Amino acid sequence: IKGGWTILAENYALEYGEDKLYADLAAEKAFAAQKQGRKIFVEVKSFLGRSFCNDLEGAVGQYIIYRNILEETNSDFKIHLAITGGIHRSYFQKKLAQMIVRRNKVNLLIVDPDREEIEQWIEYHREVIKKILKEYHNLNLKSPSATLESAVVFDEARDHYLLLTMGWKKDERIKGVTIHVRLQNGKIWIEEDWTEEGIATDLLRLGIAPEEIVLAFHPPQLRQYTEFAIA
Repeated sequence: IKGGWTILAENYALEYGEDKLYADLAAEKAFAAQKQGRKIFVEVKSFLGRSFCNDLEGAVGQYIIYRNILEETNSDFKIHLAITGGIHRSYFQKKLAQMIVRRNKVNLLIVDPDREEIEQWIEYHREVIKKILKEYHNLNLKSPSATLESAVVFDEARDHYLLLTMGWKKDERIKGVTIHVRLQNGKIWIEEDWTEEGIATDLLRLGIAPEEIVLAFHPPQLRQYTEFAIA
């Protein structure tokens, strides 16, 4: 695969107990800024069967089994379901596919097999965070202020996501972070949250489990008293 990815093994084997399962390929890309490897475990599916629903059932079922094994064995690999851009545009825009992807938190990898390139990453946690921040941003736009401006900032390379407010209120300079969320070790860390009900409520509504959320604005010693993860 182009873009700096190195294929570690084709038909990569996952072992659990006495059983061994194979995914299509595993790849690793080094990020110099972090000085550590980013490992992905990829399940490649063509969706060329007679029934898309049957293909989707098999692909997502296999994806969940692989993901459970990776999580249970504390693997460094993160699983993705790889499909072509044509399949994504033709079938994965349908309500059924979108619901299945959302409820099962499927990370999609859109690939161009001819050019051997990755066209798009669609990772569930990232998409949920961006969706929520865009919703708050759009609410701000519907009740615009003559002197205040709302903006969203998405740093997907380092996984920081912010909703900002800036401008002037009479002679007072207004500039602040309404929401700051980051992804770390597979969890959503809420660093700043000045929304009325709390962005954690929105995350739960969209299917994120409490153990996947860290209320980072609380001191570590107090997080154990919440329903969410400590770290």
